[in-house]
Amino acid sequence: MTDVGTRLAQIRRRRNMTQEELAERSGVSADVIRRLEQGRRSGAQLRTLGALARALDVRTSDLLSPDTELDHFDNGDTASLLDIRRILFPAFGADGIPDGAPSTAEGLAAQIDRVQVEHSRGLYQANLSDLTDLIPAVERHVRENPSPEAATLAARAYKILAEVLIQMRHDDLAQDVVKRSMAYAENASDPVLYALCAENAAWIMILHARFADAVATSLHLARLIEPPISSTDRQRLDAYGRMCVRASAAASRNADAGATAEAESLARAAAHRLGGGMVYQMRFGPAKLAIAESENAIVMGDPETALRIGQAVQLRGTPGKRHLLTMAEAQIATRDYAGALATLNGARTLAPEWLKHQRLGRRMVRDLLDVVPIRAARENGLADLAVDMGLRP
Repeated sequence: MTDVGTRLAQIRRRRNMTQEELAERSGVSADVIRRLEQGRRSGAQLRTLGALARALDVRTSDLLSPDTELDHFDNGDTASLLDIRRILFPAFGADGIPDGAPSTAEGLAAQIDRVQVEHSRGLYQANLSDLTDLIPAVERHVRENPSPEAATLAARAYKILAEVLIQMRHDDLAQDVVKRSMAYAENASDPVLYALCAENAAWIMILHARFADAVATSLHLARLIEPPISSTDRQRLDAYGRMCVRASAAASRNADAGATAEAESLARAAAHRLGGGMVYQMRFGPAKLAIAESENAIVMGDPETALRIGQAVQLRGTPGKRHLLTMAEAQIATRDYAGALATLNGARTLAPEWLKHQRLGRRMVRDLLDVVPIRAARENGLADLAVDMGLRP
């Protein structure tokens, strides 16, 4: 178990503070701090720990709890989600759908397209604001115009909401939204849309470490929509490839090399039929497959392969931003800390709000703070990146 001195040094470094600066801020002598961190002093009085904790802007108990996640990034849980919660879980006697003017199918489709663009750019707060108005409008439209077309609009809107909630770490709330999107897709008699909505269930299973369940779910969905060999249905091929990639991601996290390779092989066949080069596009193809393979490689402990495969992908704009985190993770694993920082800064430039919500990105910045000297962290922008992301030590 980590002792007080080791924990003190870790938090101090993550706060980009030298021993002398901590001494000045806390009133505790630099010699005492040095002895604690070097293990030459086994403990300290509570008032000393309290002074150090206040100077570091943490709780005293945080100095004693090495496994505590010191990340109080709120992500808008209270204010921005309140209206969405009221819609999803209305008070007794209410249906959760506020009154509003009727909307046309064309108008709703245009709104959904715009929200989808926001989502691809990682603008989650804007997403929540727009979805708070869009979801009730879609529900009213379904109520007033029950049809497969209306159900399709509702499924698409709820699918985006589910993905926003997952990205913002509210996957338990997202589970209900996923079910709603699937129900509407089923009412629309659209198996491809149903699979794409249900894919979010597999995503949540991965987040909950239910890897075998996620593999089974993803492959089941792939079989539901598997296109014939001669099929030229790009939408179905795209969805099928996505399901196979999701299965490979779950299998790699389960350390199942055989299942990972099998799912990647299925995805490779779909990518080959779709064609396209290594420039990232929203639709499934060789570039998306390479991104998946590089992520699986880093998960399986092979960062060199992850870099070799992943560096061939050319990103254009924000949609492929998640790949930058995979590359940064591989760079850290190969001790290319300067390269990792450059990659993370590239992600910040591309999608600053999105990066703040990424567990992996936040963990990697902390990892860099642990290994990069304090002076260097101030000079190379790492300290500024940590502040910009709202990181706690």
